[in-house]
Amino acid sequence: MSYAPAQTEFADRTVVVLAHSRSGTSWLLNLLTTHPALCGIDTESNIFLALNELWRNRHRPDGEGLLAYLSINDLTVAMREFCDAMFAASRDVIKPDATWYVEKTPDNSLFLPLIAVTHPDAWFVHLMRDGRDVARSLVAAPMGPDDYGKAAGEWARNVRWVERNEWQLARFRRVYYEELVQDPVAHMTDLFQWMGLEVDPKLAAALGERAGHEVMRFGGTGRVGAGKWRELSERALEQILGAAGDVLAEYGYLDAAYG
Repeated sequence: MSYAPAQTEFADRTVVVLAHSRSGTSWLLNLLTTHPALCGIDTESNIFLALNELWRNRHRPDGEGLLAYLSINDLTVAMREFCDAMFAASRDVIKPDATWYVEKTPDNSLFLPLIAVTHPDAWFVHLMRDGRDVARSLVAAPMGPDDYGKAAGEWARNVRWVERNEWQLARFRRVYYEELVQDPVAHMTDLFQWMGLEVDPKLAAALGERAGHEVMRFGGTGRVGAGKWRELSERALEQILGAAGDVLAEYGYLDAAYG
């Protein structure tokens, strides 16, 4: 069992979603917060990005900086209390009865060494999506790169970063977007039960209804789901495979079922 470094109300009740941008994190948040106990904001908080500079300051090799006067333990407790205070502030506005919090900023994957220390008791959900679909969506989005190879490379590095750090996460699950799309009720039920949360028929029905909601489309009008990379040109697919073919192969995305 992992224990929170500070006695806060979200001890053992924080869910951290890990994934690259355009992997379906907003959709997963929608499903998670269907449960009456869970809440979270639709947009990225970037809370761990904000804390990272403080964390780096404390770990300066020269031993200097403002935070050199604060112990690692005291800094960890202060960061945890700050995070949970921010989570509670948004919870009190958007869903006052919630007792759990979902933090889903995609860049969370990059700060796992920090999050593993401040939130060792959290439930980490890695949403894995076919990198070809992610690259396609990134290029189409206004904030993404305009090169398919670069987009796929970003996805692959994000996956590798989660792999390198998941050993630090006592409560870790990898959820495949493609499987979640096929049967969202069954997979979400399994996820909730892993967290020790009950799913009754009313919640199951609500999950089935909410699974059809479209989120973060950025003007897209096509179908929602997996396998849209097949609409890409051969040149685009060559760029993607050149940048991320090894990761795609390792996770089975180049097998017959996906390829």
